[in-house]
Amino acid sequence: MALPWPFRLSSREKSIVRDLAESERAIEAENASNGAIAIRLCRPQERLVLALLAAGYGHDEISERTGLTPRQSRKRAQRGRHGARLYLTALETGGECGPALRAIAAGRSPSAVHLQSCDLCRSAGGDPSK
Repeated sequence: MALPWPFRLSSREKSIVRDLAESERAIEAENASNGAIAIRLCRPQERLVLALLAAGYGHDEISERTGLTPRQSRKRAQRGRHGARLYLTALETGGECGPALRAIAAGRSPSAVHLQSCDLCRSAGGDPSK
C-alpha cells in the first residue's frame, strides 16, 4: 500500500524519529572520538603517513615529502592501521583495555597491574620501563 503524499507523521512518530536522530549523532560522535584516540596512540611517523594518505597522497608522494622510502611509508601506514584496529577492537570487547588505552592517549599512566598482563597496552606506549 502506497503512503499518501505528503506523508505526515504524528507527534509521537516525530518524537521517535527525533530521538533516533539524536542517538545516531551521539554514536557517530563517540565513534569519531574513539577514532581520534586510536590515531593519537600511533607513533608520530605513523600518524603523519596516515594523515597524508587521508589527504589523498600516494606512497611515492609521501616518500618525497617525508624522506621515507615508499616501502617505509607503506609499512608505517600498515602499523598505524593495525594499532588503531587493535585499540578499537579492545574498546568493542569491553575489556580492561579501554580505560588503560584512554589513559595512555591522554598522557597518563594506566594501572600497573593491567600493564603487566596486557601486551596491547604495553605496545601502545604504556610501559613505564621503556
